[in-house]
This record gives sequence, structure tokens and C-alpha cells, in this order.
Amino acid sequence: MKTIAEVLDLRNSLLMNFENAMIARDKEEQELLLTVVIIGGGPSGVEIAGALAEMNKYVLPKDYPEFKEIRQKYIS
Repeated sequence: MKTIAEVLDLRNSLLMNFENAMIARDKEEQELLLTVVIIGGGPSGVEIAGALAEMNKYVLPKDYPEFKEIRQKYIS
């Protein structure tokens, strides 16, 4: 990622997936929407992983408590 616009686009995509997962019809669709894959372990990949870990710890429990079961299943 080289620009703020790219970062904002990624953030908005993640938040849109969370919102779509809220209205998903089945658990499989919900899990697909909540799956995030980070490719690369360079500075950007590590930073994204850290940001997602913080989001999982602080944002998701407060804003999306419905995902508690899925979070516990896949993230430790």
C-alpha cells in the first residue's frame, strides 16, 4: 500500500464485509465474509496483521458482539 486512499479502501472493504456478515443468511456465508488473508510478511503485511489483531481485540467485541462465537473459533 502506497497511498492513504488504498488504506482507506481496504478499511472500508473490511467494514463492509463485517456489515454484510451481520445480514448473511447462513454461517458458511458469514464465515467467508469474515475471513481475511494477509499475503506477505514485510512491513505492510505485519502492520496490517497488527491492526487486525487490535481490531479483533477492541473493535469487534464492542461493535459486533454477534461474532463472538466465530472469533473464538478461529482466533486465539
